[in-house]
Amino acid sequence: MPAHGPGSSADDDQAPLDQDPVANLDDNIDEPVDSVTDEPAAAPDPFQDDFIYAPAGHCDDPANLHTVWNVVDGDTIVIASSQKVRYIGVDAPETYKSECWSGEAKHALQKLTPEKSVVCLLMDKDSSPTDPYGRLLRYVFVDEGGDWVMANSRLVRQGAARAYHQFLKGKDYSYEIKQAEYAAKDDHLGLWANCN
Repeated sequence: MPAHGPGSSADDDQAPLDQDPVANLDDNIDEPVDSVTDEPAAAPDPFQDDFIYAPAGHCDDPANLHTVWNVVDGDTIVIASSQKVRYIGVDAPETYKSECWSGEAKHALQKLTPEKSVVCLLMDKDSSPTDPYGRLLRYVFVDEGGDWVMANSRLVRQGAARAYHQFLKGKDYSYEIKQAEYAAKDDHLGLWANCN
């Protein structure tokens, strides 16, 4: 409480009766407030997903680590060996067909696996190592603060791509990728809010 010097009184600290005492308050009174700091609480990250971690020790093997050379579209990258890698269980809109959300899907993958970043690749135990186009079929894991977490499910969870249901039958991470799609649909994220 401010000290009152000569010639002032406690009444000087109050707003005059002709002024609205709440006129200067923040208009966003309905925003959640952090009770510790009285700051507006951060909005929840709509793209936060339940991390799916790489199998223990898998990404410690240098043979499984590869540098990203280029992002082709929303579900395919090129690694430094010039091999294309197709993300297992992910069906992103096609950029060459200019499908709805194809540019955003590619951008989402560029954010997850930017050029020159290192990714960890894992083959599905029951899949062919390549598709009919010669692309490697892999689960792709990215370094998230020292933990290797799956990018395939994250793309689907963000609404950047759909789960590739036909291809997921019997695959190692079928359940997790499908759950990511159901959550993205429920949250109306990405293509689920913007495409038919």
